[in-house]
Amino acid sequence: MEQGLITREPEVSDGKKTFRLKFVEKEEKAEEALGSEVESVLAAIKSSDDGILQNELWKSLGMDSRKCSRIVSTLLERKLITKERESHKGKLTFRLRYAGKERHVDLTRFECLVAGSRFSPCTGCSLDCMPESCDLLLEWIGNLGEED
Repeated sequence: MEQGLITREPEVSDGKKTFRLKFVEKEEKAEEALGSEVESVLAAIKSSDDGILQNELWKSLGMDSRKCSRIVSTLLERKLITKERESHKGKLTFRLRYAGKERHVDLTRFECLVAGSRFSPCTGCSLDCMPESCDLLLEWIGNLGEED
């Protein structure tokens, strides 16, 4: 049995909304079937200067979250977008950015991470700790007064 993809297209028959199922035999044709949706997802990501949260993306496009995830995976495989973990309103989501566009980084946004000429050790830290008990952070704070 050949592998393929079944797509559905909405249609109205006898005044009732229904779907026409189509079997797409090859992967290339499957991508063509998803083409317009892929393009709309990519366009939404491109249009956002600082990227877009994935959970906001599928809602704004009126798309099922699973379908959006599959399209995002396709775009990631093609290296057209990047995906970064982000916590938003207490929930884990992902920020999606168009990979072909250089981003301007406003360095003033990082003022709270710099003291004098030294970056906070929390910058880029992947340790799961509490600031009150982080030895690296406490040492950095202690050394702030020693800078000229």
